[in-house]
Amino acid sequence: MLELNGISNSVNLGKTDDSEFSFFSQSEENSTSSFSKSSTYNKEENMDSFKALWQLVQNYLQDHMNEVAYSCWIVPLEPICLTAGEATLFVKHSFQKNLIQEKYGNLIKEAFENVCGFSVELQIISGEDTDSDLLIEDRINLKRADGNLKCKTHYDYTFDTFIVGPTNRYAHATAQAVADKPGDSYNPLFIYGNSGLGKTHLLNAICYRIQEKDPGAVIVLVSAEDFTTEFLHHLKNNTVNIFQDKYRKADVLLVDDVHFLIGKEQTQEAFFHIFNALHAEKKQMVFTSDRAPKEIPKIEERLLSRFEWGLLADIQAPEFETRIAIIKRKAELLGFEMPDHVVEFIAEKIKKNIRQLESTVRKINAYRLLDNIQPSIHVAQNAVKDIITDNKPVGVTIENIITEVSRTTGVPEDKIRSKDKTAKVSFARQLAMYIIREMTGISMKEIGAQFGGRDYSTTIYAINQIKNQLSTDSNLQKTIEMITKNVKES
Repeated sequence: MLELNGISNSVNLGKTDDSEFSFFSQSEENSTSSFSKSSTYNKEENMDSFKALWQLVQNYLQDHMNEVAYSCWIVPLEPICLTAGEATLFVKHSFQKNLIQEKYGNLIKEAFENVCGFSVELQIISGEDTDSDLLIEDRINLKRADGNLKCKTHYDYTFDTFIVGPTNRYAHATAQAVADKPGDSYNPLFIYGNSGLGKTHLLNAICYRIQEKDPGAVIVLVSAEDFTTEFLHHLKNNTVNIFQDKYRKADVLLVDDVHFLIGKEQTQEAFFHIFNALHAEKKQMVFTSDRAPKEIPKIEERLLSRFEWGLLADIQAPEFETRIAIIKRKAELLGFEMPDHVVEFIAEKIKKNIRQLESTVRKINAYRLLDNIQPSIHVAQNAVKDIITDNKPVGVTIENIITEVSRTTGVPEDKIRSKDKTAKVSFARQLAMYIIREMTGISMKEIGAQFGGRDYSTTIYAINQIKNQLSTDSNLQKTIEMITKNVKES
C-alpha cells in the first residue's frame, strides 16, 4: 500500500502507433511526496510530487501495454500539473495528442485512479495547440528540474542493458552493426522469435544508437498494427499521399510485429511501395515478427521476398545463465540487490519469457518500496505464482485455459471464441481472457487476437469485469483457482 497525503492507495503490482517519430524521455526515480485530489499543484514546490506520481502511473501503464506502444505514446508525455483532480500532460505534436487521447486516454485515467485512489480527469495539450503557450513555463521548469533538456530513450532499452547470451548473440550483433552503419549492410534486418524475448528492446536500442550518432536522423518506429490504423485513417480521408510522404522521408524505418499485416491487402500494397522507395535510397529498415518470413501466412509473395533480401536473425528463449544475468541486471537498474538464491529460484521458474522475468523483478521491487518487504523465496513465490513455468508453449497454455473454462462453465469452446453476446457466453469469454492474462502475461492485443481479433479496449473491459466481480464474489475466486490449478496440471 502507498500512502499519499493520508490516502491509502492500492498499487497494481502485477502485469504486455501510428507514429511519425519515436520521442523518448528519461524516467525519474520514484518518491512518495504527498499530494491529494483537493490540493492545488504548485509548479515550483510540488514539481517532484507530480513527477513521482507520474512515474507510478508510467509503471502501471508499462505493465498494461506492449513495449512499442508504451515507448511511442507514453514515454513522450511530459507531466505538467495536477490541479483539483485534473492531470495535465504535454506532448510535442497534435497528431500524438489525438491518438493518445483516442486509444489510451481511458487507460491513462485508469492508471491515475489505480495509483491515486480517486478519479482524475485528463487533459493533454500539444506544442501545436494555440493555447499551449499558457503552460510553456511549466514545461521549461520541469525540464530544468530534470537537469537535462535533451530527450533520451527509456533506460531499459539500450544495447548496454541488453543481456547477451548464446540464444540472442547473433541478433544482438547484427542489430549493433545496423545501428553503427545504417543502410550499409543487412538491409532489411528481420529479427524473429517468440513474444517477450527482446525483439522490441533491440528496435529501441537501434533507435538510441543512431540518435546518439546522428541527432538529425529521421527515425520512424511503429508497430504494424498502428501502421495499418494510420493507413486506413488516411485512406478514409483521401490523404494517402500524406501517409506515403511521411514514411518515405524516414532515414530509418523500424516496424514491430510485421506479422500483423496478415490479410490486410491494401496495407500490404502501401507497405510494399514504401519499402521499395526506402530500399532504393539505401535507407535502413528493421522488422520484427514472431515467426520467420516464410512462416507468415497470407503475406504477398513479393513482400515475403523483400523481407528475405537482407538478413534474418532469430532469438530463442534464454538459457539459465542468461536468465540469471537478466534478473540481476534488472534489479540493478531498479536500484536494489537480490540475493543469489532468490535470483536462481526465479530463473528456474520462468524459462521462456524475458518480459515475465523483468515483470517479476518489478513486482519484487514494488513489494520492497511500498511495503518494505525485502526479497526472499517467499516473496518470489508470490511474484511468480500465476506465471506458467513449465515447458508448454504459451499457445498450448491458452488452448488449455479455454478448454478448462469451457468444461467448467458448460459453454462450448467455439462459442467462447465467437462474437456471441449472451450473458453466459460473455461471462465465459471474460473469464478465459482474465485467466489467460494472469497465467501467461501476454499483451491485451495478443489476448484479443485469440478471440476473433477483439481490440484493446474490449479486452481490458472484459478483464476488468472479472476483476470487479472478484472483490465481492468469493466463489468466483475459488473457480479461478480451480481452473488455474487444472491448467497447470494438464
